[in-house]
Amino acid sequence: MVGLGGASVVSLAGVANAITNVNAFAASAAAFSAPSGAALSRVNAGTYNDLLQQLSGVNEQVSVWLSGLGPALTSVPQIYTNTGLLVLDFLGEAIGAAQTLQQDPSNQQAAAQLKASLQTLLQSLTPLADSLNDLQQRVGAFAGGIGSAVSGLNNSLDDIQQLYGDLSADQSQISAALTDLQNKIASLNAIITETEVGTAFTVGSQIIRIPAVWSWNPVLGCALLVCAIVCDSMQIAVEVGLRDDVAGLVKAVQGLTDAQTADGQAIASLNSAGQQLQLLLSQVKALSDQGGPLTQIRDTLASLAMDSQESVSSILAAQNEQQIASLISDLQSAEAAWNEAASVAQNFQENLTIEVNTATMLVYHDGKVDEVPA
Repeated sequence: MVGLGGASVVSLAGVANAITNVNAFAASAAAFSAPSGAALSRVNAGTYNDLLQQLSGVNEQVSVWLSGLGPALTSVPQIYTNTGLLVLDFLGEAIGAAQTLQQDPSNQQAAAQLKASLQTLLQSLTPLADSLNDLQQRVGAFAGGIGSAVSGLNNSLDDIQQLYGDLSADQSQISAALTDLQNKIASLNAIITETEVGTAFTVGSQIIRIPAVWSWNPVLGCALLVCAIVCDSMQIAVEVGLRDDVAGLVKAVQGLTDAQTADGQAIASLNSAGQQLQLLLSQVKALSDQGGPLTQIRDTLASLAMDSQESVSSILAAQNEQQIASLISDLQSAEAAWNEAASVAQNFQENLTIEVNTATMLVYHDGKVDEVPA
């Protein structure tokens, strides 16, 4: 049981970062507007209407995350807080009963108390596991829904791309430049490390906001969905945009898009949205996969139940005082580990705020970063 406290730190960091990353791309996707039909001069009305319909389907799924599932997942630290308190109650009672049995192995009252404490713990873990299973099912359903919506959009984009085969080389250059910019900003994103989760001051000051970040031609009204910045203030988001390395990459993207016709810029805008949605899918997959942070928490709860049962069985089956003394020592170590885990979860729950800024987007243009309504 000792190692389970450390597991909470790993999985809490994983959940927080997963929520934040999905928020980032979902907020950007929600802010995307399709190019006008006039800008896509080779696209007929039927194909354009299909594009709008597929984008609407994506937006519906993104709304599921931003208005419901994402906020619901912020309750995960509460599962750990509740679990930690239950475990500490159990361990305290188990240690007391074991110490009594160490002095008097025939004490039936102590043995009964030990069994009762175990049953209380196992019964209390059931609703927590149910809550976690519900969240996992909702994440799985969202992964399926957003995957289907993006697949439909990709089919629509493929139909449009076939009309612009002569622009493929230019579009590949723009996509590569956008990827370079995405990777640079991703390297500057604020993420929560396992060490920081365990540090009250750091977690307490970590406020995460996710503005949409665009490269924009105000004359043509054409937007490239660049990426989203994860940081702890809008000021820092602006500072990231003004960094020489970021500004240089933005300038390269704008230079390539400025050289395009209105159709070329519209296609680049659609391609940039497609790139962002693929990154969104990868983040959702990381959260919903069997090896993801939610699974880690589920496994922690399962291991906790099994280890608790084994601990009680070992104490009741102990043959001598030395064996019981060793088991008491293990329980005391577990108690210390879970005290730390409970403190981490409580601190995390009280102090970490994950916010999505959908009202404002940052626009990069002519070496400046402007904050404008989304």
